[in-house]
Amino acid sequence: MSSNFSNLHTFTDVASLTAGLAEEFLNYSKKGIPIHISLSGGSTPKVLFETLALPKWSESILWSNLHFWWGDERCVHPTDSQSNFGEAQRILFRNINLPPENIHRVMGEWNPDEASAKYTQEMADHILSNEDGSPVFDWILLGMGDDGHTASLFPQGISPELQEFTAVATHPTSGQKRVSKTLKVINAAQRISFLVTGSTKEHIFTGLKNNTEESKTWPAGWIKVNEKEPEWWLDAAAASFKG
Repeated sequence: MSSNFSNLHTFTDVASLTAGLAEEFLNYSKKGIPIHISLSGGSTPKVLFETLALPKWSESILWSNLHFWWGDERCVHPTDSQSNFGEAQRILFRNINLPPENIHRVMGEWNPDEASAKYTQEMADHILSNEDGSPVFDWILLGMGDDGHTASLFPQGISPELQEFTAVATHPTSGQKRVSKTLKVINAAQRISFLVTGSTKEHIFTGLKNNTEESKTWPAGWIKVNEKEPEWWLDAAAASFKG
């Protein structure tokens, strides 16, 4: 097994996985300082939001200490069913005591270039930077596509060498525009966790763990935390491919 899978958190099902994540949100909120968390879209985050909205978590997490951002966003109106922010708003944010100023969404309804520029400036205004000027998120949650993409970093999309904080991406199939954090910003985070559930990513796991030539083109394999490997949060179906 490659080092890509050295930091594993495995769970019997999605419900227990998201409960484990909720415990991490609670722990972060108790630090008493602003904590900047970058969310992702997808089916697993949806279950996470449903979990966090339960009284056990919604009433115990100190929401005023948590600030929420996104790894990427589709260029759609926030009320659109495809909006990552919109899903979090519907399922979680409107049901908890979260200050509105703690939500830092991409303006998906804007011109993509203008939305990207605004998001870059907002990160610079609110998040402490490292020595090369990159904003340092406390925790970035990522998903992984069955083509090895993460956020909106597609295999033949945004250059991994790009030194900007955000960039406009184009979905390779639909042509939809998206605003995404760049690899530079993602890899500057203090902590990165991939959330992967289900059995559909078998070929991606196999390629990454065997460090195949093809896997070197997959953005999911480019993710590092200060040159260290990210965490992998897996349910039983996904974890069955780790060995």
